[in-house]
Amino acid sequence: KTETAEEDPKSISAKGDAVYTGGRVINVGDIKFDKELTEADGLALLSKHMPTVATDASGNPIGLAVPNISQIPYASALGFQDGDIIAGVNGEPLTNINQIMGMIERHKNSKTLNVQIIRGGRPETVTFNIP
Repeated sequence: KTETAEEDPKSISAKGDAVYTGGRVINVGDIKFDKELTEADGLALLSKHMPTVATDASGNPIGLAVPNISQIPYASALGFQDGDIIAGVNGEPLTNINQIMGMIERHKNSKTLNVQIIRGGRPETVTFNIP
């Protein structure tokens, strides 16, 4: 049974057109943030929580793992949990850290983000509605 759980992420990364089932919708406007995060805050967080490439059993990249993501301000309020692998945003696979800045730029005016994650070996989508 453990082999099956490990095979699920492999099929997600190998095809790039996986269907994500289940998921949650989070209205970001309903979350109260203490302050706006600055670029300096972002750099400090990145240095402390540097993402690493997560791979399947065959060594294929399946997403990014962020160490101690629950300790990042607001990450747990947004639904992220330690051990989550961020596999993509709006259907665009996320397989290396260099993609992050481009994704931020492409999606900066989006009102909805669908973030594909792998949690406990199972794919899930979290939808963020941004006011």
